[in-house]
Amino acid sequence: MVNLDTFSNNPRLFEGIDGHGLKPHVTNIVAGHFYMNCMPTIKTLAQYWRPICSMRDPLAAIITRHESNKKETVPVDPIMMPFMFNAFIHLAMKMDPYIVPLDLAKSRSDKIKMLEGVSSVAKVSPDKKYLDSYIDKKPINTLGEYLLKKMYREGDIKGLKKEIGLQIEVLKMLEPDFRPILEKAGYRDLMWWS
Repeated sequence: MVNLDTFSNNPRLFEGIDGHGLKPHVTNIVAGHFYMNCMPTIKTLAQYWRPICSMRDPLAAIITRHESNKKETVPVDPIMMPFMFNAFIHLAMKMDPYIVPLDLAKSRSDKIKMLEGVSSVAKVSPDKKYLDSYIDKKPINTLGEYLLKKMYREGDIKGLKKEIGLQIEVLKMLEPDFRPILEKAGYRDLMWWS
């Protein structure tokens, strides 16, 4: 496994005669956070490996980012989230990623199916002990409980619109392109859909 961030400081993506760079014949996973400035690297890598993208309901991601901004010294501009979603839509439409909807894996069997799919796409065979330990882990929410999360769980779209209305409106503008991708991944009846 190679981390995507290592490429930001590396002038060469693939192995050169000096032995530095990525070796496509021995690398099976390139992992990293999705940022707009890494799209050229992702496009190049997608020629060799199918991208695997984990995701959640985009509204849940906006809510988490909104709360995280309160705790960060350099918060992310809230309007950047829709740009990130737009870049993700581009990735989904052009590069056929394997999408892993993390918030839809509720049961143990859902998690097993999800991990089997990821393993198959990545062409890896993880140890059963590792899979079992991962499947049985409870998700850790480092942000704890907060008002917007409660509103989201209760389906209070009116309350959410009072707090993060602009982001929801921009998300709704992306719905025509985003919704088919989300439906293909298994999402149904998200509260922000028309």
